[in-house]
Amino acid sequence: MSGQSQRILVVDDTPEVVTVLRDALQRVRYPVDTASSAAQGLSLLSSGGYSMVLCDLQMPDVDGGQFCRRVLGGSPNIRGRLVLMTGGLELERATQGSEAGAVRTLSKPFTLAELYGLVSEIAGPPPSASGDGSVD
Repeated sequence: MSGQSQRILVVDDTPEVVTVLRDALQRVRYPVDTASSAAQGLSLLSSGGYSMVLCDLQMPDVDGGQFCRRVLGGSPNIRGRLVLMTGGLELERATQGSEAGAVRTLSKPFTLAELYGLVSEIAGPPPSASGDGSVD
């Protein structure tokens, strides 16, 4: 994504997950905005400027699948850069109904190396990366 913002949006209703993801991504110098609900995430996305969105599949106000459909309907340029974070059997649910390549998944628990690899692939490589902890 040369020449474009590498700003990442993290949408998750679990404060601990938001904190870990924000801190991990900022550690390797990605700018990060966070939202604690799908509604807040949609509001932030309306301003544009995101190279990637990481969204939890299970949230109380709107689930990640509904969030993805709304995002892709209103911001088609995010296609292929929208990632649902999900665990176990939810993985199949996360990909059902999504157009091929429109939504990616990151299966929980994941390591920071897996996170950094996916983010680097989608948003571009960070200036530096370190850490191999696990996020669940």
